Amino acid sequence: MLLTSYCRDFGITALLYIDDRLTGKIFTRAGRWSRVPALQSSKFSYGAALAALYVVYRLLIGLGYFIGLSNCVLEPTTSLIFLGMGINSQSFTIPPAKKAKFAQHRENLPRGNTLSTDASEFQWAAVIHLPSGDMRIGDYWPEELRNGHINVKEMYAIANAVDALPADVRDERVDVQVDNQVALHA
Repeated sequence: MLLTSYCRDFGITALLYIDDRLTGKIFTRAGRWSRVPALQSSKFSYGAALAALYVVYRLLIGLGYFIGLSNCVLEPTTSLIFLGMGINSQSFTIPPAKKAKFAQHRENLPRGNTLSTDASEFQWAAVIHLPSGDMRIGDYWPEELRNGHINVKEMYAIANAVDALPADVRDERVDVQVDNQVALHA
């Protein structure tokens, strides 16, 4: 993690997950690698990515890391699969096969409890449907949320209800029912 932080301070976009690294391009405030994104040609971007890759590999090797070159992408690219996620210059995506596998895994989990939430201008409410019976909770919005957007309030209603789940439900599957499209697709 120290190396990743050092690279970021040096101007290299870097991401670390356990022992997997994703390196972007180098960007500095002054000098050769200081062009604003709007003025960066594809040739410049390629060179900046190659320079960042070189610096990171030199640092890793200098610190005594063993690098499995067969698992490395040593050529700058605008899209690749990293830790099962599709990454391109614009976004992170989940490949369709991984989405399907994730959905299948979710459906194979034992059915648990259901949580129904709703939010209004003044308060939030939830019903936690438990085998022992329904548990109703809710409260008025605190001052800082009273004038908030309804989408934000809907998300807070879910968060408040999840926080209120009994301890014996915490490690179980909970299906959330919500009537807000933003919260549904979040």
